[in-house]
Formats: sequence, structure tokens, C-alpha cells
Amino acid sequence: IRESPQPLYVCVSIAFRVLCASSSVPLTPLPPTAVGAAVLIVTGAYAKSANLANAYGLSVTMTMMVTSLLVTVVGVTWCIRNSRWLLAVPLVTIMMAVLTLDMLLLISCANKFLDGAWFPFAVAIFLFILMSTWAKGAHLLRDAVRA
Repeated sequence: IRESPQPLYVCVSIAFRVLCASSSVPLTPLPPTAVGAAVLIVTGAYAKSANLANAYGLSVTMTMMVTSLLVTVVGVTWCIRNSRWLLAVPLVTIMMAVLTLDMLLLISCANKFLDGAWFPFAVAIFLFILMSTWAKGAHLLRDAVRA
């Protein structure tokens, strides 16, 4: 039986635990403080509370739509893998109705984009680029370690 190599993230996790355990300096609350400061800066940057409400409303609407899409994909995938074809039809029908409602809500909130709702999208795009770059780098590193 061929043993599979240990995943890279386990090695990093073990090294991090050893590093943290060997350090006598207590961890500082820098990340929560930085997040709190960022929240205060962003909240203060909005000129009016209506702009903040626009950003929140569009963000919640997009979250509902993405959640509905993911529930549909996971449900249909489960039905296909478990040969429950008859269950997929009502699931897709119900989720299409929910997605239609979500799309109507999104269209009604779309005019708020320039009134402050652009900022959550900018943050989301930045985080997506950061995480996808990190994942690609981890994949390249894992391939280099295995070679």
C-alpha cells in the first residue's frame, strides 16, 4: 500500500503551533483591533447613514442570491450522486422561484450601487484577488514540494 504524502497545510499548521507554543510572548490583539479600526473608518467615511444603508441592503440581497444559487448547486449535485433524479425536479422548481424573487430584489436595489453600495463590492473583489492568489501560490508550492 502506497502512503500518500502529508498535506502541506498540516505541516504549516504543526509549525505554527510549535512556533506559538515555544514563544513566551503573549499574542497581541492586533487583528481584532485592526478590524475594529477599519469598521470605524468605513462607517465614518460614509457621509450619510442612508449611504451605509444602501451598502448594507445591496450586500444582504447579493448574499441571499448567492446562498440560493449554492443551495441549488449542492442539492442538485446530491441528487445526481445519490441517483435521486425525481427529487431534483421539485428542488430546482422551488429554487428557481426563490432565485426569481432574489433577482427582483437585486434589480430593485441596483440603483443604490453608486450611492455607497460600491464599497462592499470593491472589498469583495480585493479579497477575492487576495485569496485566489494565495490559493494559486499554495498550489504551486505544493506541486514544487511534491516534485
